[in-house]
Order: sequence, then C-alpha cells, then structure tokens
Amino acid sequence: MYHSIIPYEHILLQQAAAQEAEKAPKRIMTVHSGVTMEVSVLGDGRRRIERLYSTDPRYYLDQKFCVGTVF
Repeated sequence: MYHSIIPYEHILLQQAAAQEAEKAPKRIMTVHSGVTMEVSVLGDGRRRIERLYSTDPRYYLDQKFCVGTVF
C-alpha cells in the first residue's frame, strides 16, 4: 500500500483547470462551402474556424476560410 500527501494547492489547481476545460467552447468537425474544417461553437450559435482540412491551397489563402473567422 502506498500513502501520499497531496498539497491542497495542487488539488485546487486541478479543480480550477477542470472548470476552465468545461467553459471552453466545444469543437466540432463540419463542412462549410464544401471545405472540411474544425470549428468552435460560440455561445450565440455562431462558429469560429479553428482548423482547416483541405488539400487545396486556395482555401488556405481565401479570407473567408482564415483561422479565427466567425460565420
């Protein structure tokens, strides 16, 4: 049997990190205008592009598909 003492501050930090993870926007895979992307769903129902999945370099240069764009 192994006994250990965990500092209370460490437990509080883990709890705070878990609460922040719950508040983080949910990420989903979606297809928008024929382009597959990973988006985070914002509180008002809009979506923000987090990552683009395409083999066509034109999409990476297009302003409407830039990471951080909200639609």
